[in-house]
Amino acid sequence: MEEHFLFGSLQLADALDVFQPEARLELLDGEIIEMSPQKSLHATDVSLIEDTLRDGFGTGFHIRGQKPFILDDYSESEPDVAVVIRDYTDDSTRPPPMPAMLSQNTGS
Repeated sequence: MEEHFLFGSLQLADALDVFQPEARLELLDGEIIEMSPQKSLHATDVSLIEDTLRDGFGTGFHIRGQKPFILDDYSESEPDVAVVIRDYTDDSTRPPPMPAMLSQNTGS
């Protein structure tokens, strides 16, 4: 039987230092996935995508570049870019609303 982790379980494990401090992890469908280090070309591509989306979507949206995003109880992803409606507060206990768009650049 395969074990699936909940978002809260991953947060607790992180708080208890179960993982290495430098570990880059995502929770996708209950599975803990180790992310590879980011390369310079990838960072440049993401910045260009953010700029383009910011211009295209305008003031009613917020462009979140490489920020954690809670999709459901079993997934906390860190997409390269998420576009969300600009109506949330700085309340860190509340996740941002569902995205209008998510982008993951895998080519660089």
